[in-house]
Order: sequence, then structure tokens, then C-alpha cells
Amino acid sequence: MSVAFTISALTGCQPADPVGEPGGEFEMPQSPEPEPRNAPEGGGELEEMPQAPDREPQEPEELDIEDLGMPDQEVPEPDPVDIEDPDRAPDTVLATVEGEDITLQDLYDEFDRIPPQQQQQIQHRQPELLDEMIQQRLLREEAREKGVEESGEYREMLQQIEASPMVAELDEDEIKETAMIEILLQREVVEKVDISEEDLRESFDQYAQMMPEDADFEEMKPHLERMMLQEHVMNYIRQLQEDSEVDINEGWLEEKEEEAMEARPPMMPVEPDPQEPEEQEPVELPGI
Repeated sequence: MSVAFTISALTGCQPADPVGEPGGEFEMPQSPEPEPRNAPEGGGELEEMPQAPDREPQEPEELDIEDLGMPDQEVPEPDPVDIEDPDRAPDTVLATVEGEDITLQDLYDEFDRIPPQQQQQIQHRQPELLDEMIQQRLLREEAREKGVEESGEYREMLQQIEASPMVAELDEDEIKETAMIEILLQREVVEKVDISEEDLRESFDQYAQMMPEDADFEEMKPHLERMMLQEHVMNYIRQLQEDSEVDINEGWLEEKEEEAMEARPPMMPVEPDPQEPEEQEPVELPGI
């Protein structure tokens, strides 16, 4: 279970309740009643139109795809991506976190847990995956130091995770680690952070240019609160990294960052706006 997923689940906000009451019922204007067709002149009763015979409703026929020459085909899942480095041994140490090594094999194992659909997107982002593994170990050890495993909250969180659909994708150690990290962040960040109305208003003004023109502050408050809470969580994790002993294999890191740069698609050249006039050099006139 990734730290990013844990943070997202922890900081999720419910949709905001409607604010205020409507300012009165709005009635649609009534259009004048149309005069009946075939009305006799000078008033009188209308002639009855002949009624069509009743027909029993018919059920639509099921369309067989094979009749159209389009056989029903399942979209095959992509094959897993192989990121193993033939030039480095699997026991190569990529980072040491408080005396505990993270090896290249540990990175391979973590990558293999990612669904194949997402592996294509992050195969060249291995430094980010390593950074997330470092954060996860720091949070796990911090939770143990603070006695999270002995708390009743921890046992309740285990039961919640074991009853959720995502438990099928986790092993026992991952379930325990996820529960520990969630409780730690709940105690150290969520319960201690006080996000005021003024803070939300400042955030709304700061990101106003990125929002729709008709964005409403009250409607955006839950999203702003979630964003600010995630920011506090990341600040807590960064401070934890600064206060801990973490050594990273700089040679491997530089190599993978260069590979990531080479794997990026080339940027499209920006064409000049045809409506924007080109700048012209000033013309010097004689005698001036």
C-alpha cells in the first residue's frame, strides 16, 4: 500500500452540504392555451377524430453482435513491465533508512505490486518510487516508536481494513503497516491541524485563476480543506525525513534521473500567434 494512497484515503472530505435556503419558489410562466384544431366556426362541439386500432407493444429484438460481423472480444491486459537492471546486482543498496537497507530487489518487488496498466507510466520514475518507499519506512518506524501497535485504535483500524475490498491486494504485513501509518497521521496531523475559514478563503483567492469563473467559495471549501490537509501531511513527512538518517545511492539516482529525461517525449515547438504582430526594428530617418 503506497503512502500516497494512505494520504488520499485519510484526507478525503465529504461533499459540502447546501448552504442557505432558496429565496422563494420560481414559477415557470404559463403559455396561453392553444386553440383546438378542427374547431367548427362559431363554436360548437368538436368532431371526434378517428382512433387508431390498439396494438400490442412489441419487445425490441436483441441485437446479436456476431450478425454484424463484430465478434465480442475482450481487451487483453498489458503485460507486466520488466525494470530489472542487468548491470546491477539485485542486492545493490539504493538507500539506508535508520540503519535499514532498501535494495534494488526491494524496489523490484514494490514495482511488481503495481498494476500493469500503471507500470507503463511509472517505469521511468523509479527515483520517485524509491522516495515513497523511504517515506513509508520512516512512517512505520515512527508509528512503532509512538506505540501505535498497542492502541485500541490500531486494532479497530485493522478490522476496518480487513473488511474492505482492497484487502485482497494486500498481504498481512501491508495491512498492519497501512493501519499504523493511518493512525499515526491521524494523531500527528489531522487532529492537530486547525484550518480556519480565513485559511480557506486565502487558499481560494490564491487558486482563483485555476478555477472556473463561476466557482463558489462554499462549494470549493471541501476541496480546499482536503488540499490543505494533504499539504500539512507532506510537511510532516518532509520534517520526518530531515530529522532521520537517510543515505541514498547517488550514482544510481543520477543514472535513473538521466534515463527519465531521455524517456520524456520531445516538446512541441510553440508557433507564433498569427494575430499578434511581429516586432519590427525602428527605422532611422536621415536628418533626425
